[in-house]
Amino acid sequence: MTYTDIQRLKAKITRLYAHRSQNILLGAEEQVRLVDESPSIYHLVRKWKRCTRSHVAMVKDEEGVVHMASREILDIFTRALEIKLQEHRIDGTAMERMLAHVKKEIPPGEQDALYLPFTDVELHNAVMS
Repeated sequence: MTYTDIQRLKAKITRLYAHRSQNILLGAEEQVRLVDESPSIYHLVRKWKRCTRSHVAMVKDEEGVVHMASREILDIFTRALEIKLQEHRIDGTAMERMLAHVKKEIPPGEQDALYLPFTDVELHNAVMS
């Protein structure tokens, strides 16, 4: 093996390593990354967690049937999103009846309460609900 063969293999190994570790730093913004930055243990663990956590092994449909095939899981997610995002018809008279129960103006005594800071209990209740 000649010196040029060793240099060529070294360049190939460097290129392969750079290509393999390039996608580890995809979560970091371009201005945060340093030139020739190599991934740290944090980046390697984050990539490993992202790979292991993002796999869906099984899912239940509306009838409670368990599906484990990738195509079936994709079909169930697609169907659920179609149902969730479909257009809903609204009855105009029902909307008017609901709006009739809404107060048009806030009384002056209650307007002052809008400017008070939240208490810890109110904040805890809002987060937990």
